[in-house]
Amino acid sequence: MDLQGQSLATFDTISNNISRVLQTLENVSGPTGKSLGEISSTLPPREATELDFTLANVIVSMFGSALRCQGTDSTKHAIQKEEERLRSYLGKLSPSTSSESK
Repeated sequence: MDLQGQSLATFDTISNNISRVLQTLENVSGPTGKSLGEISSTLPPREATELDFTLANVIVSMFGSALRCQGTDSTKHAIQKEEERLRSYLGKLSPSTSSESK
């Protein structure tokens, strides 16, 4: 298999794994017995955003870890841009979090 074919196969595998993780998280029940989706839909917008941010951060971190496990330098991979984007969102979330808690 050529490099492009390997890359596409790897992308498909990662995509399927992410879908399974999200599906599993969707079915996780908390103390209320509700799924993650049901809980998220009842949260205030601010908390729902924080939950979405956390899930995105987990997925990006898992992807970066998978790259490192394969011996790829993740600092030179496009995933680095996503990590930077998430850090910028965290910067936007953090100031309002501290002002809300006062």
